[in-house]
Amino acid sequence: MKKRPFKPRYLQKISKLVPNVTTPVFEKQGFAQAAIISDWEYIVGPDTAKVSLPEKMTFQGAKREDGVLFVRASGPVALELQYKSQFIIQQVNSYFGYQAIARIAISQRPLPFKKAPIRKKQIQLSASEGQELNNITAGMDDDALTKSLRDLGEQIYKKRK
Repeated sequence: MKKRPFKPRYLQKISKLVPNVTTPVFEKQGFAQAAIISDWEYIVGPDTAKVSLPEKMTFQGAKREDGVLFVRASGPVALELQYKSQFIIQQVNSYFGYQAIARIAISQRPLPFKKAPIRKKQIQLSASEGQELNNITAGMDDDALTKSLRDLGEQIYKKRK
C-alpha cells in the first residue's frame, strides 16, 4: 500500500474558494462571465449598483461576443438605466477587455430585499467609569496617546456590560 506524500494544508481566503463553487451555478443561469455579478458595483459604480442587478448574459452562437445583458431595475430607475445604457455597455466591455455585450435589456421588477445592517445600541459609560478613566490617563503628556488609551478603556468598559 502506497502512502501519499504529506501536503500541509493552509487556511485559504474564502474569496479565492467561492468562485470555484459559484461559477458553474452562474453559468447554468446564463452568466458566461460569473464575475459580472460579484463585481457589479465595481463595474457600474456604487450608485447604479444599488438600484440595479444583472440577471443574465446571453450570446448567439459559440462566440462570446456581442451578447445581451439582462438587467433588473425597479420602477422609475429603469428609465434612468436606459439613458445610461451606452455607458454601462462601455464599462462592462472595458471590464472584460473585449466586446462582450452589444446591448442591454432592462426589466422593471423589484430588486431582492437586502437586510439592513443591525445597529448596536449605544452604551454610555457611568460617571464613575468616566472618572476612573480620567484618573488613569491624567498624568500623560502625549494627547494622542491619552485619547487612544481613553478610547480603549471605554471599549473595554462597554464590552463588559
